Amino acid sequence: MNATRIVTSPAVWLRTLETDALLELLRPLLALLPYVYLESETQVRLAPLTDLLRTPSPIPTPAARWAKGRAFGSTLEIAWRRVDLLLVEVTALNESGQPPPSSATAGSDRGWTASAWNRQLDPLTRTRDLLLIEPAYNGGTRLHCIDYFQEGLIVLTRLADLRSTDQKRLMPL
Repeated sequence: MNATRIVTSPAVWLRTLETDALLELLRPLLALLPYVYLESETQVRLAPLTDLLRTPSPIPTPAARWAKGRAFGSTLEIAWRRVDLLLVEVTALNESGQPPPSSATAGSDRGWTASAWNRQLDPLTRTRDLLLIEPAYNGGTRLHCIDYFQEGLIVLTRLADLRSTDQKRLMPL
């Protein structure tokens, strides 16, 4: 496993949104979040975030189908969990120590609340690559992750990128 330890300012930010506002939060962050991982009770899907945001979407929206999701890129991950048909709990993970930017329609930056994790996380993070086992990727794609620690133990893992086995960034899917 390829792993590198880096001193950063890992941070976790929280907010709750109406389900419809989730896509409005993600749309202006598209340049930072090229990929999306979606999970339902019966399946998972990894795709370009553009597939989720375009109209009509080839992917059902999170409110209609997906219980959880993670839009991610090299500097930011926005994860969500559907609370009910109307609300999603949203978590942002980054190493900048600052809340992510927000669109005017999804609320302002002040809509993000610092998580209690921020006081507990070690400044040391670790990067690692996980091999994806998916026929469409011919076994040559790795999911690049960043681990967050508390007292030396991994407590959170942020998805960061997709890479081919030769470490080049993979785009598009």
